[in-house]
Order: sequence, then structure tokens, then C-alpha cells
Amino acid sequence: RAHHKTEHQMESRGRTERGLDFQIYGPPQTRVWRQAWKIAEGEIQMIHRNVLAHGARFVAVTLGNPMQDLPLPKARERYMKHLGVKNLFYPGMRIKAFGESKGFPVLNLAPKLQRYAAAHHVFLHGFPNTRPGIGHWNATGHRLAGEYIAQFVCDRMGGAKDCSPPPATKAAKVSPPTPTNHR
Repeated sequence: RAHHKTEHQMESRGRTERGLDFQIYGPPQTRVWRQAWKIAEGEIQMIHRNVLAHGARFVAVTLGNPMQDLPLPKARERYMKHLGVKNLFYPGMRIKAFGESKGFPVLNLAPKLQRYAAAHHVFLHGFPNTRPGIGHWNATGHRLAGEYIAQFVCDRMGGAKDCSPPPATKAAKVSPPTPTNHR
């Protein structure tokens, strides 16, 4: 029942998140959207050049939003049909293609998060005091994103040798605090 209520709420919003326009899910159809993408890609390219100029390697990571990784496939399908799109990953796919054309790797988190959410029937957005599937990533969403990003970066740094955790060190024994007498 909670899943049905969430499906209806997500579909009826017209936007997946406050401030996020549904037009993000497809190629730009207006001059304003074409200009917005041009600016965004220009900013990403500027950051890429700046990172290279400082002798570092650049990777980009695209995040996602609640509708993209909603663990309710039927709700996503109805939403895509309503929008007239084949998938909800256009922004990430566009940035990945841009990265390929400019020579930097891009990790698109949304498809990975969607597969996890669907396989495990878990919401990656929302908190106990909010509706599930709404708002910012919850602890599970953050953990997964961190794991995926860490693996992506490690893979580009030469593999497991460079990314193994530091050797365990003997922890210093910490004495419990002593009570103090405050008068």
C-alpha cells in the first residue's frame, strides 16, 4: 500500500524533485535548454582543463534523482510514457558522451543505483520523517554512491594495489573520561 501511494505521488508531481524540470530527461527542445546545456558543458570543460593544468586527473560523476532510481519499475515506466521518453538517463548519457569527446571518464550513478534499488526493493531517497523516494539520498543511497565512486576512481588509478586500505595499526588505548566535580 505504501508503494502504491508513493507511485501515485511521484507520477502526479510532473517534476521529480522541486526545482528539477522534467525537460531534463530529453534532448533540448528550446533555445533556453540548448543554451543551458552549452553553458553546463562549457563549465565542465573549463574544470577539466583546470584540473589538467594542475597535473591531476579529472573524472566526472553524474548523480541522479529520486525518479531515476525509484524501486518501482511500473511507476518509472508510466512516468516515462507520460514524458514521452525511452529512459530517464538522458542527462548522464549526454555528459558521458561529452566526456568521451573531451577525453575524460564519466561515471553515471543513476543506472547503477536504479538497478540496486529495483533488485533490493529499497528506496535510496527519503528519511523516516519524509515520504520514501522523495528528497535527498538516505544513508543507503550515500553508501552506495560512495562505494561506486571509490571503485570507479580506484579502477582508474591502477587497480587494487593503489586502492587497498592502509594496513591496520594497533589502536591506542583510550581511557574513559574521568568524572569532574562542577559546583
